[in-house]
Amino acid sequence: MRGAVERRTINLDRHPVDSVDEPSGIAATVSFLVFESAGFVTGQPIALDGGMPRKMIYPH
Repeated sequence: MRGAVERRTINLDRHPVDSVDEPSGIAATVSFLVFESAGFVTGQPIALDGGMPRKMIYPH
């Protein structure tokens, strides 16, 4: 079984944008969506994952 630090390192190495976003990144998306300029965006799931799939599979 891998430790938390090792899993975190593996996660960052596999992440397409080479980083994990901060809460401010989520807030920026929410901020965009509340403005009228986003009025044409309706009923769409928006994945805020930096390109990472929902389920990350770690090699054993």
